[in-house]
Amino acid sequence: MKKHFLICAFAFLFLTITPAAQSAITITDLQGDKDGFGVGCPIASGLNYLDYGQYWFDYREPGDPDFTDYWYEGDKSWSHSYDLLGLTPISATLEIFVAGIADYDGWTADVSVDGVIVGTIPSLDGQHDVTRLLTFNIPVGLIDNWEDVIIDVSDGGDAYIVDYSELTISAIPAPGAVLLGGIGVSFLSWLRRRKTL
Repeated sequence: MKKHFLICAFAFLFLTITPAAQSAITITDLQGDKDGFGVGCPIASGLNYLDYGQYWFDYREPGDPDFTDYWYEGDKSWSHSYDLLGLTPISATLEIFVAGIADYDGWTADVSVDGVIVGTIPSLDGQHDVTRLLTFNIPVGLIDNWEDVIIDVSDGGDAYIVDYSELTISAIPAPGAVLLGGIGVSFLSWLRRRKTL
């Protein structure tokens, strides 16, 4: 009986102390529809957008967010909304598929989440209309069920098109929930050994 108790105690401590033992849950929020700017462009970096679509044409379909599938000059902003379900975030990334941005010499664009710059889109120095599949790491301290995203271009005349923005969060149960679960399992084991259950 003492051996069973020690095994249960060791398993309980391992599960409550080691976050790696907990399986991460993935939460995603997609703004847009991954339809290649509305023209079927493959989702990949380095392609020429003009092989698939035209400038200044509105390829939005009913239900598309306002910031996707049309060419626009200047800054763009949108929001991601989701529910953490009481989980603790351990990592987060923001993926954006865009074409034509920062393609003139020296032009760049900052990407901000909740007012914090999470990355800069570097200049392509004259490679015009190139597609980019960009991924930015988001500090977990910013994850709070609602994220405002802003693309801030260094030159207001920079025209570009966004296909989609996807926020992906890895989260685990809060340590307190795992601890309570472990206590509950231990209590049930104790009751069972006493044959009162």
